[in-house]
Formats: sequence, structure tokens, C-alpha cells
Amino acid sequence: MRIDFYTQVHKKQRKMLFALTAKIGDANFEDSTIVTDIHNDLTLVTKELRQHAFHEETFVHPLLARKIPRSEKTLHEEHEMLKKYLDDLEINYNHLQTTLPHYKKLQEQGLEFYRMLNRFISTYFIHINEEEYTIQNLWEIAMDAELTGMMIAFQTYDGVEKGQKWLDTHLPTMSIDEQQLMFKTTQLLAPENIFVTMSQLAEQILGDEKWQLILKKLS
Repeated sequence: MRIDFYTQVHKKQRKMLFALTAKIGDANFEDSTIVTDIHNDLTLVTKELRQHAFHEETFVHPLLARKIPRSEKTLHEEHEMLKKYLDDLEINYNHLQTTLPHYKKLQEQGLEFYRMLNRFISTYFIHINEEEYTIQNLWEIAMDAELTGMMIAFQTYDGVEKGQKWLDTHLPTMSIDEQQLMFKTTQLLAPENIFVTMSQLAEQILGDEKWQLILKKLS
């Protein structure tokens, strides 16, 4: 199975964004309970999108920068633009939320926020579509061991047990050359603490003798 950093998480994000815009489109902004409910949903969505961007920048973009540098530059610039858009959405909604309930133009402000959110969504969907085609290009020019290494690095970041499960699954099926390439990639591109944790897990799984063979390529 090919390593895919994007598709499943993007499906989740599309579902979240569609649900949020549908709720806002139907909302009565004179109802303070609904306004608060939307604020909570918006906070969850923006947190998810920011975390996902950080994960991509930490575990995918370094590999892209080595393999498809122009694509990495474009995606990074789009990330920065989208982060500012998220800031603007939160600032705009916070202003709307603090407006007095009897303000006569409250519903109109809610409609403008709805339009603003949908402009963001349309931009974001174009961005993640580009990412999903970028991974297809990466499959053509990156070795499976390189992709697997950065995915396991992310899984280890997400939880040591997850990293161990991925290593348990993949390490025994890889040749020594593939194992060395995987750990060389993570040594160069992943956060140092993640590489150290992966190394400790790999030594436990493979045993000292096999791990020493891998280390020879990393020094």
C-alpha cells in the first residue's frame, strides 16, 4: 500500500467544513445559543486545520523540498496565506459574537461571515486538491522507504505506541538497504527527538546486531 499523507485526513476536513458552513447558512444569529455553538465548532475546525498544516510542514514538506522543491515552496506559501485567512475568520466571528443581540444588522453580519467562510473553503479545497496530486508526483520520484520513514516519524510524534506499531509492521518486511535509507531519511529530515525515539524502538524490534548494521550507514 502506498504511503498517502493526505487523502484520509482531507476527507475528514471536507466533512467538517461542509457541516460547519451548512450550520452557519441556517443559523439565526439573534439566538445567542446558536452563536456560541457555532463559535465552538469554528474553534475545533480552525484548530484541526492549523495542526494539520503543522504536521505537513514538519513531516511532508522536508521531503518535498528535497524531491520537488518548487511544489514545496508553493504549498508553503499557500499555508502561510491560509493561516492568515483563519486568523481573519476568528477575528471576524469574535466581533460578531460580541455584538449586542438587539443590533439590527446582526443577521446581515452573520450572512457576511457565512460568505467569508465559503470563500475560505473554496480556496482551501483548491489547496488540498493540489496536495493530493503532489503526493502522486512524489510517489514517482521518492523511494518507498523514504515515504515510510517520514510517515513513521509522524506516527511516532502522534504517539510512541503508534510509531512502534508501524515499525513492527514495516521493519521486518524491508531489506537492510531499505531500512538504512528509511533511517537516514528520518535522521536528516525528521525532528531529532522523533528520530531518537524511532531508533530506540527499532533497536528493540530488530535486536542489537541488526541495528548496528543500520547504524553504520547513519554515521
